[in-house]
Amino acid sequence: MKIEEKVTSRELSERMVKLGWDYETERYWYEGYSGWHIISNSVYYTATVKEKSFSASDAIEIELPYRIKRDDKWYDLWIIKHIDNSWIISYANDAERKTLKSFNNKNLSEVFGKMWCYLKENRLI
Repeated sequence: MKIEEKVTSRELSERMVKLGWDYETERYWYEGYSGWHIISNSVYYTATVKEKSFSASDAIEIELPYRIKRDDKWYDLWIIKHIDNSWIISYANDAERKTLKSFNNKNLSEVFGKMWCYLKENRLI
């Protein structure tokens, strides 16, 4: 599997940073002379590089709450691997059979990142 298929896309990474994502991650999207590349967080990762980069987050680096409350109702985090190898992540209220929000993608990091953005934009985290 290519590393680009394992981390958040550059566009989503940039969106996460604009929403306040400021966590150290293992890898970063970096704009070099020949375009965007993924680099690892190492001793060569300097303040200069940091100004031209965005976190390329892995799913394990994106912490989501296991439960959120909206309009006096609790929604639990559901993570499902579909038969076609795509991932579905959602917050659902099982008792009422209601889903608050759901995302689907073959890249687990991408669905985690999209859900993190949704929660930030809606002030749920």
